[in-house]
Amino acid sequence: EIGLIESINEDWYRSWCLPTSDSAWGHGRRQWKIQDIEDEDVHPKAKTPFRDLLHPVAQIDQLHRQHTQLFERVEGCTSHHLEEVAQAYHLISSEKAMAVTAEASHCENESVVDLSHTQSNTTIATDYQWKLFESHDEQCNRMEQLVQKLSNDYPEETIVLVSHGGPVTHLFERLTGQHWKDHGASKYTCCSIYTHNGKGDSFESVL
Repeated sequence: EIGLIESINEDWYRSWCLPTSDSAWGHGRRQWKIQDIEDEDVHPKAKTPFRDLLHPVAQIDQLHRQHTQLFERVEGCTSHHLEEVAQAYHLISSEKAMAVTAEASHCENESVVDLSHTQSNTTIATDYQWKLFESHDEQCNRMEQLVQKLSNDYPEETIVLVSHGGPVTHLFERLTGQHWKDHGASKYTCCSIYTHNGKGDSFESVL
């Protein structure tokens, strides 16, 4: 669901698209301003529209299965098995391994991925990429848009949404009108619960 993806901001790009990126949020902000970073040093995928990084559900299913096999293979391995681990990882990362084939297609009830979910409930019109980042308000807008749509589509049901720390934290601001500090920064395994108060589009935070 595209409305739930991580913030498409500079800190996210820095975490993976620079030569020294190590998955740390906002990597290198203290060392290099964005104008100091040469374009040729930026990962090519960061310079294409972000949606090019998103896989169709069938491919997500295949990737999930491949990574599950990898984790099963390396579980309990010690350092002298690192070469085997690296080889397995590069196999999964290759275009050949990522290609979805007829053999890789599985029945829907055998997959942890909802293979019927081929159309997102929301859209993101802007082709965000390196140096064209999603703003705080834009991120809040698409999160709120998704919540409002699902709330209207399933008014009597409990809806479970899974996202990332920043989007979850700032969704609180948009749904309640309160500052995000009243909620606190969402960390790993954070859970928030909202109820629709029956008045327009506003929600109440109960947890």
